[in-house]
Amino acid sequence: HVAFAEDTLLDIAVEHNLGYVEITAANPSIDPWLPPEGAFIVLPTMHILPEAERRGIVINLAEMRLSWFARGRPPVTMPIGIGTQGWESPTGKTTVMRKRTKPTWIPPTSIRAENPELRAAVPPGPDNPLGSYALDLGWPAVVVHGTNLPYAIGRRSSHGCFRLFEWDI
Repeated sequence: HVAFAEDTLLDIAVEHNLGYVEITAANPSIDPWLPPEGAFIVLPTMHILPEAERRGIVINLAEMRLSWFARGRPPVTMPIGIGTQGWESPTGKTTVMRKRTKPTWIPPTSIRAENPELRAAVPPGPDNPLGSYALDLGWPAVVVHGTNLPYAIGRRSSHGCFRLFEWDI
């Protein structure tokens, strides 16, 4: 990719379905906020699939990528946002318990303690951090979901949930 004057590496990452950490790691000499106009930006678009059972969803926390192994289709990988320090995303096996369209977000007590101004429930819409779709997992309060914050993808940006671009969820 050749950078334009108004580009940031975040904008380029979103445009090319990449995460923030992977695009900055692939371009260590480029200022992520002010890439020089005309700079060649490396797009890290090839990914090694995780060494795991090739079925369902597999999340690689270190790479901040979700791999989806749908029966009869080629695998797909997507960048994700994961839990911040102190709110690490869980590891292990779980199951998708429920799929939700236009979910309402009910912030857990722990998150409301951090931000008492949060509403008790955030209905579907542009202010909802779950985006348009959510997959409830067998772990309490951990969800695979879209996001209203696309720049959070490819970063440690959640309270343990797995965030995807809206077009990936």
